[in-house]
Amino acid sequence: MVVKPHGLKGHVAVKVDPNYALYIQDFKSVLIEHDGAYVPYLVESYANLNKGIVKLLLAGVTDQEMANRLRAKELFQLAELLSIDKQIDLVGFIVRDSSNGSIGEVLSVIESTAQTMLEVSYEGTEIYIPFVDEFIMEVDARERVIEMDLPEGMLDL
Repeated sequence: MVVKPHGLKGHVAVKVDPNYALYIQDFKSVLIEHDGAYVPYLVESYANLNKGIVKLLLAGVTDQEMANRLRAKELFQLAELLSIDKQIDLVGFIVRDSSNGSIGEVLSVIESTAQTMLEVSYEGTEIYIPFVDEFIMEVDARERVIEMDLPEGMLDL
C-alpha cells in the first residue's frame, strides 16, 4: 500500500510485507487499482527505506502532488511473479500435515517445469512432496512452517 509521498520528485513510500520487500526490487512494473481497474506503472527506481517500507519512483509520477494521489492505494503484482517458492527461501521450514502433524524439515526446493517439489527429512530418510496449491494450506514465513493437507498414503511412497 502506498503510505505517502516521499520527497518532492514523485517518489512514494510503499508498505510491503517484510517477507517480500527484497523481491519488489526486481519488479519492472506494478499494478495500482484505480476505480476498479488495474493500471500498470513502470518502476523507475527502488530503495529500501526500512523494514517493510520501500521507496519507489513510478513512471509518470513526477511530483509530490501526483504521488499524493496514490496515497492509500494498493499495489498488486501478477500471480506468476509472486510464486511463494520464489519469494521465500523454504529451506529449513517445518512441514506439517493436517492428518499426520509434523513431518520434517525442508532440505531443498527442486524446481522443474512440471511442478516444484520439496525434499523433506522424514523419519531418517528424504521424501519428496509436491509443492502445489492443492496441498498447501498455509505458509507462515514468520514461524517458518508450511501447513499442508496431503493425500492419504503420500508419506508411504
